[in-house]
Amino acid sequence: MIGPGDLIALVTFEGAVYPNLAITRERLGKPQQAPHALAAALTHWLRRRDLWLEVRGRQIHGIATARPLAGPDAWQIDTLIDAGDRDGAVLGALLAQAEEEALRSEVHMLLLRMPAAFEDAVAEVRSYGFDPVLAERLWRAPVAGRAPVSARKSLPDVREAVESDWFGRFQLCQRLLPPAARRVLAPTYEQWRAMLEQQWLGRRPHDLVASEGGRIAGCLSLGRCQGGEQLDLQAASSEAAVALLAGARPRLTSGEPLFALTPAGSTAVESALAGAGFELQEEYVLLSRRLTQPVEETVPATVGVAAPAGG
Repeated sequence: MIGPGDLIALVTFEGAVYPNLAITRERLGKPQQAPHALAAALTHWLRRRDLWLEVRGRQIHGIATARPLAGPDAWQIDTLIDAGDRDGAVLGALLAQAEEEALRSEVHMLLLRMPAAFEDAVAEVRSYGFDPVLAERLWRAPVAGRAPVSARKSLPDVREAVESDWFGRFQLCQRLLPPAARRVLAPTYEQWRAMLEQQWLGRRPHDLVASEGGRIAGCLSLGRCQGGEQLDLQAASSEAAVALLAGARPRLTSGEPLFALTPAGSTAVESALAGAGFELQEEYVLLSRRLTQPVEETVPATVGVAAPAGG
């Protein structure tokens, strides 16, 4: 954590630009650049945000910040800047500070999204206990209001999401996530809700769901990012994905680019996006650091399970 005495070091940091290795959904579509160091400090002091510095002598060599996700026991690292000599020590020191503060705050999980192109930095972060959870792809349509949607017959019904849809959306997420990602991001309903990245949605998000056979087959959330508008699309079939894109179209702002972040290998969703005029832009890796052991994984293997009577 920082104090007024670190202002001298902050001033020496000014004038240099280093890439922010942490990518949030709000920053999608914006060119890589470092946040203003003094502005980051003021953000911490005025908004009580967690911020850590790696200071050597009178010069800053790194900055990190974190914020809670949908629940207080999961944090996302949203700033990670290495302005040192790239020996790995800076990132390690910043991540250690973040982990120490998270443990004090009884946080169970740290999440961090990084550009896949920064292979060396990703490898450094992994060496400090962060595991890759999900490969992600960023898609872009040049103008949201004009993005075409393929016409198909017998598309699923699409409607506005309601509160009672949340558990169905959780079940959909569990069906779509790879097993390794599901164990981290959606092991239980409560933990899944706590780890949702929702800041980009704003106060009045547009949420749609598509239904097939009496259960939710897809969901779409519409919000904003710094490059334009953004949607989060999950679908169990290409028909559900196409139907949701068609349902979202009237809600889009004409003339702005539209972005979509998808798990790599989401065939149904990526096929629908390509058919709607989206093009692949960037690739990311989502990493996690578990700080506490889940209760279900601490039960000894020798504990027996009672068999039903009469079996």
